[in-house]
Amino acid sequence: MKGSIFNVVNVLEQKGELDLNRFILGIIFIPFLGAAGIAIFYWWRLSENGISQNPEQWGQLGDFFGGLLNPTFAFFSLLALCYTLALQFVQSRKVAEFNAIQKFESFLFELIRMHRDNLNGIDLWNGETKKETRGRDCFVVFLKWISKNYKDVEVSVPVMNRLEMAYRKFYDDDQKKVEVGHYFRNLYHVFKFIDESPMFDESSKARYAKVVRAQLSTPELALLFFNGMYEKGKNFKEYIERYTLLLDLTPRDLRIKDVSMDDMLSIYAKSAFEDSNIT
Repeated sequence: MKGSIFNVVNVLEQKGELDLNRFILGIIFIPFLGAAGIAIFYWWRLSENGISQNPEQWGQLGDFFGGLLNPTFAFFSLLALCYTLALQFVQSRKVAEFNAIQKFESFLFELIRMHRDNLNGIDLWNGETKKETRGRDCFVVFLKWISKNYKDVEVSVPVMNRLEMAYRKFYDDDQKKVEVGHYFRNLYHVFKFIDESPMFDESSKARYAKVVRAQLSTPELALLFFNGMYEKGKNFKEYIERYTLLLDLTPRDLRIKDVSMDDMLSIYAKSAFEDSNIT
């Protein structure tokens, strides 16, 4: 019984019919209309006999109306009680949903904070120039290294294979793996957390993914491009394409002259670069 009542509540709520004012007016108006109808019917059928002066007959009339109206009012009182319980259920569910969203967003922004900390923790030291590079600026250096690796690969090798080989050489270097591996693992889990959240539809997930995407600079997106095509980052590719993480990324951003947009589209679906559903 409880389940069936709440199912009705869900249907009414979705249709926008769970309106307290209309319900109260209905409770007042319907019994009034019923009483008026009974009075008219009674007067129409019995008025030719005139108004009785016998108190006993007036008592019978009162019993007649009471026998009809009391169950009617009791029935509508029961409906009002059910409606109050339904409103309480809807309200408590909305509060629970609000608290769940607050908890989700709090954890998401904590993950974003951790991502920024990881980013700011990346540093490179150039022994020749005695210069230290930190944070986002490191990704520009990473792309230069990948570009150099690309040039070292035999020209006869297809572009896609050259890109993969250039990044593998970059990533397999122990120093780069330490700097980049942790960064991408954390970023991957941010999008996984959004994607696996059961309380949101695809549109809501896309909006949260957009918030995270906005934290990434163009050099970071370029390195994400390489990481997603690499065998150790292939799980990330699904989220890259689903949430358009490479939005507005161009071949020029990869800092490799031989690469065209067609080459990039041969690696990722068009959805990775063009945002048709979210802005």
